[in-house]
Amino acid sequence: MRRLLPFKNSRVLPSIEAMPAHVMMADGDGRVSHLTDAMKQLLAELEPALRRADPGFVFGGVVGRNLFECLDAIAGRKLAGDALLDGEAASLLVGERWFELSATRLKDGRDRIIGFAVGWSDSTL
Repeated sequence: MRRLLPFKNSRVLPSIEAMPAHVMMADGDGRVSHLTDAMKQLLAELEPALRRADPGFVFGGVVGRNLFECLDAIAGRKLAGDALLDGEAASLLVGERWFELSATRLKDGRDRIIGFAVGWSDSTL
């Protein structure tokens, strides 16, 4: 069985879960491997709107999907994952709500990319 993230059972994950942040995490291949509890709640709340944007969207099917393909499908356009990872802002409209996305590469002690994290911040006025 393939481990999705090297730190899955370390102190990192509980630390992230302790924050009320909407975060999607992916392994080094870009496959979604973890959603924070806050992200799960948000996706469940947004599921009807997400299905309008991506008819194939199933909340329970997010884990295992390619993170950036999933975001592109929700956005209805290419979000340029590399630009997002390089610090460029990305806005995403889901239903009537706007979200700002921020992403980072997760690296190990040898500076190798082991995963990705994307945070969602609700910027709806």
